[in-house]
Amino acid sequence: MTLPEPLICQPAGEVTLGGYIVTQAIPAASATVAEDVDVYSSQSSFLHPISAAEGVLCYVHGVAEGKTFITRLVHAVQFIGGPRLYMVILSFQMRNSVTKSSDALACVTTLSALCGHGPDSNPSQAHRKSASSQPNLRH
Repeated sequence: MTLPEPLICQPAGEVTLGGYIVTQAIPAASATVAEDVDVYSSQSSFLHPISAAEGVLCYVHGVAEGKTFITRLVHAVQFIGGPRLYMVILSFQMRNSVTKSSDALACVTTLSALCGHGPDSNPSQAHRKSASSQPNLRH
């Protein structure tokens, strides 16, 4: 995806605002996936300042294609062969694959079933009490 116009339409001055680049990277990645998926998560890093006086090129790379999830890596540069200025990993999820929260929690084992302690018990305090009740034996 190419944004050839200068980014000076924003009130930032010499460098562009980060949110403006994020809002360009998401549609660039979205253009490479089916329409029935939505952005599920993202992780991004701004690597260098981005000049507001120049356009931005967004390169999209396919990372993973699953049955319900798709991952894209987007990096932004300001000229062909230029340094990467911004990178984002976007995960997309198919709309109909979302599990209802009640179904997702049906298989969760409670903490008390795992270790014999309830949420109100504090094993470290119980250990301290039993240790303090024992006589101090020194050899």
